[in-house]
Amino acid sequence: MISYPWSSIVLSEPSTKPYSGPYQDKLMLGPEEIEAITESEGMALSEMLTTLRALSANVGALTSELKNLKWSLPLMITIGFTIISLVLALKK
Repeated sequence: MISYPWSSIVLSEPSTKPYSGPYQDKLMLGPEEIEAITESEGMALSEMLTTLRALSANVGALTSELKNLKWSLPLMITIGFTIISLVLALKK
């Protein structure tokens, strides 16, 4: 059993190829990792808000379209079946 303050892992068998890499036995972030995190570019809060507003508007528009489709689709199917039935009846 491997135990950390935040989790415990129970393995049924020992690993045949344990991890051995640059992060082996590291419990804290080093200067390289902190630098990579701070230098990476992400979205600013204002960009996130703009994106979420646009997403909200798109979801609203989709909801509106689905409400229209909810009543128009059965109507179109009914009209389609009626036309097919009339065409088949006239062929006889």
